[in-house]
Amino acid sequence: MPLVFDFRWKNDETTVFQVEDQGKFSEILIQKDQPFFLTLENNPLRCIGNLQSEKYVPCLNATIGTKKCEICKRMDDYFPCQFCNGFNCQQFREEKIENCDALHMVYLALFTKEIVKVGVSRSSRGNVRQVEQGSHFTRIFAEGLSGVSARRIEKTLTQMGFPDKILSSQKKEFLFPEITKEEGEKILEKKAKDATEFLLSHAPEYKKYILNTDSNASFWDLREKYATHFSLLQQNQKPFHFLSLLPGESIGGVLKMVKGAFLIVESPEEIMAFSSKDLVGYTVSFEECAMGSKTHIPLQSSLF
Repeated sequence: MPLVFDFRWKNDETTVFQVEDQGKFSEILIQKDQPFFLTLENNPLRCIGNLQSEKYVPCLNATIGTKKCEICKRMDDYFPCQFCNGFNCQQFREEKIENCDALHMVYLALFTKEIVKVGVSRSSRGNVRQVEQGSHFTRIFAEGLSGVSARRIEKTLTQMGFPDKILSSQKKEFLFPEITKEEGEKILEKKAKDATEFLLSHAPEYKKYILNTDSNASFWDLREKYATHFSLLQQNQKPFHFLSLLPGESIGGVLKMVKGAFLIVESPEEIMAFSSKDLVGYTVSFEECAMGSKTHIPLQSSLF
């Protein structure tokens, strides 16, 4: 059975499950408005292995009880991207930080009126990064930086209260916030101006990289990626459930929408949402199963 390595946006339209099955690494295309079936097998959580020079390497110890063991974390190509803050580069081997030479940008991503995250991305995948994390609006704060400089700006801005990580469990609570474009622009403009003042008071050498907050090009409206599908679901009278699948449980229906890491599936009786990231490290089956949700715990309905 396939072991889920990750769920990825290949571009701003295409999503795949990356899996390992009997030593072979492959990608399973996930398409909207197509039948979707998934069963979480009765097998324990185990280490997914790592990527080295973009090639999959299984966990040598087949470690049980964790998504990624400490050895695989340190061997992975993206280890520095997860733990670097721009001030601790000496902790990483030189070949592991070669991507830092690529152009990077720093962004402010809005999830709710109260939650705006600071983040870093290579400029070449900036739009994909916003779609894969499920933000609603994004303001590009600075660009044209090395990875090290971008991480240093990010680290500095966290000191004024910007989070640099938001858990899937948090994102679930604001999957479909009702925020207009005008509201989003106003919030992010204020956040960007405050961030500019703070950064220049702490690291004025980065002034030349900061984008003008009045530039329309620096504001991205991501709602078009999901708004139409959400509107149709919102009009639907079926019960809506968030699922956290346990071993032996399954989900079946038609995939109606993908928002960040969340998949929304409709069956004849209900609409279900779950986080693809919860499947990492588990073996699954994509074979046809019963329509709807098969769970051990009674579900409670959520209303739009």
